[in-house]
Amino acid sequence: MIKSETLARNSAINIIGNITPLIFGAVAMPFIIKGLGVARFGVLSLAWGVIVYFGFFDFGIARASTKFIAEFAATGDKKNVSAMFWTSGALQLILGVLAGLFVFAAAPWVTAAAFKIPPEILGETELAFKVLALALPAALLSSGFKSVL
Repeated sequence: MIKSETLARNSAINIIGNITPLIFGAVAMPFIIKGLGVARFGVLSLAWGVIVYFGFFDFGIARASTKFIAEFAATGDKKNVSAMFWTSGALQLILGVLAGLFVFAAAPWVTAAAFKIPPEILGETELAFKVLALALPAALLSSGFKSVL
């Protein structure tokens, strides 16, 4: 059984770990906006939104993996822990590649028609979305791997 002191300590560490990036982000944000300019910062915000949106492309695989791997590990079933890890990783990778292909294909339309991107940064915005599309498989896969920890 977990002692209440251990639970409180671990909860505090978890809260601090979630709040610390928010504090650094709040301090850094004005400098980022000043350095990039408002239009480029808007593009960065759109890219962040795409990453969050396609994080939902996980379809709950990461949470399900956490549940089943914990159950298998509790019973000492190493074979099924390994099978669950690799199966969920493969599914995450496939979904990430599909999401990446979609974003890569949509990048020209998104940058030219869906948003009012200033003409002077249109080319770099399309390139940024294509690079982001290449990173989506890794982002989804890392989410799945994090759930296993």
